[in-house]
Amino acid sequence: MSFVGGDLPTVCCKPRSGFLLRIVFLSPLFFCSPISPAWCSNQADLTAAVFAQQVDKNGQDYYADVHPYLDEPLKQIVSLIPELKAIQTAPNQQELPTILEKTGKQVDEFLRNVVNVIAQEKITQEILNTKGAAVPGEDVISRADVQDSYLILRHGNDVPGDVVEYRMDAKGNRLDQVGLSQGYVVTAGFALSSIILSTARQTDSVFRELGQEKISKRNTYVLAFAQIPSRTNPTSNLNGLKRTVQVLVQGIVWIDKDNFQIIKLRTDLLAPRPDIGLARLTTDVTFGEARIQDLVTPLWLPNDVKVYVDLSSKHRFRNEHHYTHYRLYRVSVKVGRTFPTRTCNGT
Repeated sequence: MSFVGGDLPTVCCKPRSGFLLRIVFLSPLFFCSPISPAWCSNQADLTAAVFAQQVDKNGQDYYADVHPYLDEPLKQIVSLIPELKAIQTAPNQQELPTILEKTGKQVDEFLRNVVNVIAQEKITQEILNTKGAAVPGEDVISRADVQDSYLILRHGNDVPGDVVEYRMDAKGNRLDQVGLSQGYVVTAGFALSSIILSTARQTDSVFRELGQEKISKRNTYVLAFAQIPSRTNPTSNLNGLKRTVQVLVQGIVWIDKDNFQIIKLRTDLLAPRPDIGLARLTTDVTFGEARIQDLVTPLWLPNDVKVYVDLSSKHRFRNEHHYTHYRLYRVSVKVGRTFPTRTCNGT
């Protein structure tokens, strides 16, 4: 196997009713469970608390004897992830170093070229029962649909840089907590999810080539990966209860055989974290080529995202995101802060 990685997803929540889950790869956020809303009094308290937090080193205990699914026989992996049912098994791992090298270069180029963009976003938020359903959709307790503008803003020219993602309504008001007061999970921050396969981050994970599969008329290489507890940089964490909790992931990535762009990326918890009530966190991101006016190089950005969250089998959530009409977004800078304007290209 080749050792080659990335940062991990981050989970956080706003106080009281709902649960805010933000998938980010560059900066820590905050976590508290809706089961015990008293843990979080308000966002200001959480923001102040992060400066006094200490990393929870005991979190490594959850990964001491972990067995990622990439170590399992392919038949077992397919039973866990049905999307792999049409896979053609790789005869060996000889192509793996080349696949990782070329994919890493594509991700590196994306990180260099990403600019301020805006897209139209449609979100379906669902609260599910804890028993599941034999028929898809029958496990839904409540559902809410949201439409908004989704912004990806880059600060500075560093690679990967400081990238911020958030939502706005038609009047330019920020919508980060949409659905939260109704008890839904709020999920965001998927634009940089491919960073886990960037050249600099690959050494944080172990990879295995599973085989080849056709996805949306594209022939792809299929790799499994798992973050290495002793190597992963803990810059993205679950924060809350006045401590920082490290969470690691494993996953599957589908890579276009022709251009080595990431077509699809799935991540799962490397191990559940019962200490914070997190039993499952699955994120499934499908990428597409966004040809944006005034940009010479197309950007590969999320088209569709599905997120599943189980909180100790007491709360289950499913969110689906659909992104369309990516275009440039203009911002103005004042006193070191970036303020969105109402001017877009390509509208």
